[in-house]
Amino acid sequence: MSSYKLVLNCRALSNEIDGIGKYIINLGMGLQRSHKLNVYFFNGRTCSQTFSTPNNKNRLRSIIRDYLPFSYETREIVNKYFFKKENHKKRFNLYHEPSILPLPFKGPTILTVHDLSWVLYPHLHPVKRTKFLTDNFNKKLQQANSIITDSDFVKNQIIDIFNISSSKINTIYLGIDNDYRPKTFKEVYKTLAEFNLTYDNFFLYIGTIEPRKNLMDVIHAYLKLPLKLRLAFPLVLVGRYGWNDKNSNFEIENYLQNSTIFWIKYQAKEKVTDLVASARLLIYPSFYEGFGFPPLEALKSNTPVLCSNIPTLREILKNHVSFADNGNVDSFYIILKKFTQITKNENKLLKKSKLYSNKFTWQKCINKTLDLYNKVIDSHL
Repeated sequence: MSSYKLVLNCRALSNEIDGIGKYIINLGMGLQRSHKLNVYFFNGRTCSQTFSTPNNKNRLRSIIRDYLPFSYETREIVNKYFFKKENHKKRFNLYHEPSILPLPFKGPTILTVHDLSWVLYPHLHPVKRTKFLTDNFNKKLQQANSIITDSDFVKNQIIDIFNISSSKINTIYLGIDNDYRPKTFKEVYKTLAEFNLTYDNFFLYIGTIEPRKNLMDVIHAYLKLPLKLRLAFPLVLVGRYGWNDKNSNFEIENYLQNSTIFWIKYQAKEKVTDLVASARLLIYPSFYEGFGFPPLEALKSNTPVLCSNIPTLREILKNHVSFADNGNVDSFYIILKKFTQITKNENKLLKKSKLYSNKFTWQKCINKTLDLYNKVIDSHL
């Protein structure tokens, strides 16, 4: 079929962009530039052929999600109704669900599964979310004609846990935005001045503040550094609360009283790219990831990375970063201390690591996704 109607579900987007949001935005914009198909974007109510990011506030959505009884079920019912209505009018040929649970659709369906953290680490997620996914995911997985994963690790987990044929699952690596690049002090000094930071003299964490991200190992390791080093290298946390884990958040907030640990809440992308390019070291200590944008964004910005020794990050980052073992505070501490003594100019591995990160492009991701669309459509002619 030379031209067909694709609908991409964008209901997971908010004005505060997380990893899934980056995927939807870059995929959506890439598909819109393609002349090989007619693409429609579903926002939870209506479909449009013009891709745009929403203005909805994440805080309100989080309150509704966390405190309204049956919030997940209610949202699903509403989305089903409007999606069915839009499909009846436009008669889509192919549906791509980029965020784990597809809506009912009688035609061919492609599903992207970013991770299975809620299966392997249910205690690190809200109970309501885990229950809803547990009750619905297996059935939704069977609905998909083809499945996309961000890594071979997640692909193999789906095969092992849900007994899905490997021929049905396609690993398509994600891309890294070109906005992440090396920057001089002159380019970033306004952002650094705003947060009272010094170029190449702070440690940085980028991501949501939630249990799955394992921030406590990093904080405990950082606090083992002598005060003199901590004053010279503050620890900067950038991101929003992921979900309302009161105990974990309370513990982190207690440590924020320390004069060398700072929490900068969600920031515009321009400031984030400045911070990533200016840090001595980016730290990414997650218990589990399906891909992990920040480490590659840092490498592309000529910033070294310390991350947790977990299978996905091993697969994606190979030998281009330093690894520490979760639960072993000393392993994080040793590497933190090492990087207080190595400036970026002295780090001989960064050039090679940056070249490696350049292999992860959105155009590759989009082209492989388009190839999969065509393969699925052709098999249904």
